[in-house]
Amino acid sequence: TNTEKLVLKNISFAIKINSSVGIYGVSGSGKSTLLDCLIGFNKPTDGSIFVDNQNINQSTKEWLKKIYGKDVSRSKFKF
Repeated sequence: TNTEKLVLKNISFAIKINSSVGIYGVSGSGKSTLLDCLIGFNKPTDGSIFVDNQNINQSTKEWLKKIYGKDVSRSKFKF
């Protein structure tokens, strides 16, 4: 049996540069999952995440280096 539950489904949005965004919802609605996907900790099971026209899931290590400013391939994070 498949016990996995889709938390995020059919979402699409754009965030303008230098803007602030709030993410809110009830417990279990996918807020943390969304953020984990945006920073590269989780990969979507379907679809893609683009930032500045770059698919961050095709180059997770490069994306993390860009947002953290250093090579994290030897860190505690596993990919």
